[in-house]
Amino acid sequence: LMKNFINFQDSFSKNGLNCTIAYAVKANYDYQIIKSLFSLGSHFELSSPDEIFVLDSLNVPRKNIVVNGCFSNHDFINGCIKSGCLFFLDAMSQIEYLEDGVEIGIRVNYDCYKKDNSRYYVKSSRFGIPIEIFRECLEKLAKKKIQVQALNIHTSGNDRSPSTYNLAISIVNELKQTFQLNFLK
Repeated sequence: LMKNFINFQDSFSKNGLNCTIAYAVKANYDYQIIKSLFSLGSHFELSSPDEIFVLDSLNVPRKNIVVNGCFSNHDFINGCIKSGCLFFLDAMSQIEYLEDGVEIGIRVNYDCYKKDNSRYYVKSSRFGIPIEIFRECLEKLAKKKIQVQALNIHTSGNDRSPSTYNLAISIVNELKQTFQLNFLK
């Protein structure tokens, strides 16, 4: 696990990319795994409120936590943001729960399988803001003076090949350029 994390992290940095890697806590709540990954600088993705208690019990700083998911609870979403977590908008309906002027990320749904259906275990994603309405999303966020700090490209399926990650990186770069998102972390 440790070796795989380091290799994965190095594959980005060797190509001049400054990426944050976040372990999905839902994959395995094992405390030793979380402690080991934290020691290597991992961030952690949570997708349910219960997972924050696991991370809190291990003293993972909130600045190392990213929150993804279809949460529809004003207090939970804004509590995460105020405590230092990076919240990723996952659905347009969540915008109404965000307080004005906060900083967030956007989880983008770009169905890479539409372009290449030869990928292993083809499956459409149901997570994230569809790229087709990305502009509309930015406009709604701007009305509330919400700053976008980061993008998360969600892909589905079991394809973990380098070409999938290359595609995700090219999408982020295209969105940054098209929408002048030069301030992304």
